[in-house]
Amino acid sequence: MNYILSVPLQKTPITEEKTENGQVQRTGGFMTIQQIEYVLAVAESRSINSASKTLYISQSRLSGAIRDLEQEIGVTIFERTNRGIRATPEGEEFLGYARQVKDQFLLMEDRYLRTEKR
Repeated sequence: MNYILSVPLQKTPITEEKTENGQVQRTGGFMTIQQIEYVLAVAESRSINSASKTLYISQSRLSGAIRDLEQEIGVTIFERTNRGIRATPEGEEFLGYARQVKDQFLLMEDRYLRTEKR
């Protein structure tokens, strides 16, 4: 069973409120493991079309999911051109963190979901 691709995309508006002590608290909006998988697949293939085939989803769904993520985090991850797609400088930074999150998720998955209970 592939847990990485089974997380549904959900959209929750991000709101900011000041707490009594003056700190800003953000609520709503979140990033999913699925979105991270999508972004990394696009980065690896440098093509939304190719990544959508690898992920077994439609090109429009993949493109929309990435666009939604970019709006949620306020960063343009990919620059789209007539020659394909490439990561922006901010996108490269995001991809570095995304790879770390994926690696950590896989370690947790191996430890707690794929091993026999002791």
